[in-house]
Amino acid sequence: MKQFFKDNVYQSVRMLLNQIAMTMFALMLIFAVSTAGEKNGASASTNDLLLITVSSLSILFYLFLLYHMSYEMGQKDGIRIQGGRMAPTPWKGFFIALIANIPNLLLGLLEFIGKVAIAGDSVFADVSRMDPSPVWAASLYDICHTIARFIQSMYTGLGATIFRGVGFFDLLIPLPAILVCTLSYRLGVRYCDGFVKRTPKATAKAKDSRYQ
Repeated sequence: MKQFFKDNVYQSVRMLLNQIAMTMFALMLIFAVSTAGEKNGASASTNDLLLITVSSLSILFYLFLLYHMSYEMGQKDGIRIQGGRMAPTPWKGFFIALIANIPNLLLGLLEFIGKVAIAGDSVFADVSRMDPSPVWAASLYDICHTIARFIQSMYTGLGATIFRGVGFFDLLIPLPAILVCTLSYRLGVRYCDGFVKRTPKATAKAKDSRYQ
């Protein structure tokens, strides 16, 4: 595992940088939507709908970036595997995405622990309407919740509307990214030559055309 981390830490950092870039993009959209809603006197339901729309589009764009990155990585590895220069590693996309999402998973876990300590079994309760005690749990929840929502702003609209008060929402946020990277890497390896397999004759013609 140590060697795997050493060989692929660059890819994990790239995924983390994609997340940061999308965070900035989502923050700008959310700010624009909120400002426009206040100026136009939009109702709460309209604001919520706009937040959900902006958040959903940001999430889809973010996942598309991860899909493209992991698929391309899978294609390159697939060519090496076909040439016998690399052993198959079907879970490579999963582990790279898991490493990239360690900060997100850690924040979500600590936030969940803080909420459980405050609300007990009521993990769906809204902590903002509860007695913030014990103090350590309230502080842990507030700090981790604020950081998690800031560095994963793509999900802020959904977290503030549909999943408001769900204690484990921030813990689930990294799962779509990990799933997309796992599947797209495998697809890239499988279809490293493209979706349409060329016949030997067609391949020979393609090679000949390069020298004409």
